[in-house]
Amino acid sequence: MFGSQRLEDLAESHEEYGELVTNYYIAFLIITLALMVYRKYQQSSKNIKIIAAVEDTQLSKVMHKLCINKEPVQTFWWLVLAAVGFSLLSYVGYLGGVLVHEHGILAG
Repeated sequence: MFGSQRLEDLAESHEEYGELVTNYYIAFLIITLALMVYRKYQQSSKNIKIIAAVEDTQLSKVMHKLCINKEPVQTFWWLVLAAVGFSLLSYVGYLGGVLVHEHGILAG
C-alpha cells in the first residue's frame, strides 16, 4: 500500500509539474513576443500615433522598463525567467526518470 501510494503521488506530481512547465513556457513565449513587438513599434517613427495612444498606460511603462533599450532576449530578467523554466523542466524530467528507472513505469 505504501509503495503504491508513493507511486501514485509521484505520477501525479510528474503530471502536475508537466502542466505547470507547459503553461509557464506558453506565458514566457507570449511575454517575450509582446516585448519584441512593443520594441519594434517603439523604434518605428511610422507608428508614433499608435505609441502615443498607449504611452501613458501602466502596461506601456512596465514594458518600457523591461525592454531597457535592448531586445527582450538580451535582458537580465529574460535570462532569469529562462533559468527558472529550465529548472522546472529539469525537475519534471527527474520525476519521469524516477517513474521509469525506479518503478519500471513505461508510457503506453
